Amino acid sequence: MSTTDSYNHIRHLAQLMTERELEFAKQVCCYLGQEDRIEEVQNHFVYKDTKKNLKAMKDENAPKKARSSYLLFSNSIRDEVRKENPKLDMGQVSKILGARWNSASDEVKEEFKLLAEKDKERYRVEHEAYTKKLHEQNGSLNGVGSSNSSTN
Repeated sequence: MSTTDSYNHIRHLAQLMTERELEFAKQVCCYLGQEDRIEEVQNHFVYKDTKKNLKAMKDENAPKKARSSYLLFSNSIRDEVRKENPKLDMGQVSKILGARWNSASDEVKEEFKLLAEKDKERYRVEHEAYTKKLHEQNGSLNGVGSSNSSTN
């Protein structure tokens, strides 16, 4: 069993346990006649980080997703904005980047839309090659060079 298979099995078991805990909390509330508090009790007693801990394991070797025109624009001027405003935190820098994107001319936006289309094509090609490689290995990440794979 590969590391990914083991991880998915454990994730599935954790999901089942969480569902049982939620159902148990609901039954207790019904037994005590507090049906209106079911959600509150479930949120209080059931492990709060379940979603975070149950998310799918990321393959480090999968191709990076295509970037949007806004993201390409932001990356191109982020250093300039940081130099102009060295004391701003990341959130404030993002607001400035958003304002600059909104005030950018149609020509500038069109230029970055073309770059985004090229990046979309790059992702499509890389993803096809990656998927083909996975299918050749029967869906297993073993041998792809993934840091989350192991030999059986």
